[in-house]
Amino acid sequence: MRQYQLPASGQLSPEEKNAGEAYTALRMDGRGHHYVEVVPNGAERQILETEFGKMEVSPRLILEYDASGQFVGVRGKVYCPIFYGVVFGDMAYWDVDNAGNLYYLKWTKNGVEVWLSPATSAAKQPK
Repeated sequence: MRQYQLPASGQLSPEEKNAGEAYTALRMDGRGHHYVEVVPNGAERQILETEFGKMEVSPRLILEYDASGQFVGVRGKVYCPIFYGVVFGDMAYWDVDNAGNLYYLKWTKNGVEVWLSPATSAAKQPK
């Protein structure tokens, strides 16, 4: 078992400080990069109009850290669906594969689409 803290330096970059609060499980790709979902500071839920009625979503950022725990950058923005009532099991609306490609669901007026953010796309680097 490998253990380290995120971020490795113990200090958050300005970008990480502004990102928000993390409270979900980590995901890891085949390179050992970790991905953390955070709720952006000041984020508000949004109402989407669909053919099936109104849907409420909450914006989230995906932060990427390399295998040593160094902050790579904000990898993407996804939207978490808000379900009222009883929800059974885990709810996944984004994931990464072994190569580090980020897949996420995007809700539209007509349904849901699966989007891809390739691992080769540069993450925003901290200043």
